[in-house]
Amino acid sequence: MQEKNRNEAFKGYQTEDAMRKRLSDAIFHILESRQKGKTCCPSEAARRVDPHGWRDLMILTRDVARTLRKEGRLDICQRGHVITADEWTGPIRLRLCVQGNVSKTQKDIRTVLGKQSALKRKHSSASDPD
Repeated sequence: MQEKNRNEAFKGYQTEDAMRKRLSDAIFHILESRQKGKTCCPSEAARRVDPHGWRDLMILTRDVARTLRKEGRLDICQRGHVITADEWTGPIRLRLCVQGNVSKTQKDIRTVLGKQSALKRKHSSASDPD
């Protein structure tokens, strides 16, 4: 049944990629029209793309949101807290990434780079014959 809904969702569109693009554009259009830090429900984007068949688009809309989260372009929130892209069940809200909100991967990269810089400083100061 889920596959039938996905096929119905593409009615009038040539490809799934075209629908993903329309949903992504709708998400960003909605969020950019709101105050910084405000959220929207994924169903708002689906309704904007297809006001009569929006329910059939919900699985794909949430998948588009998951992809945008992985790209670092979107936060997925639940009960007011940012969650990782694959951990949610239940209602979610979408918002543009807030400056200063750093993902775990980005934090891990910064930690590694910080340790590398510290090691370089340690080695350069140890080899300096002051």
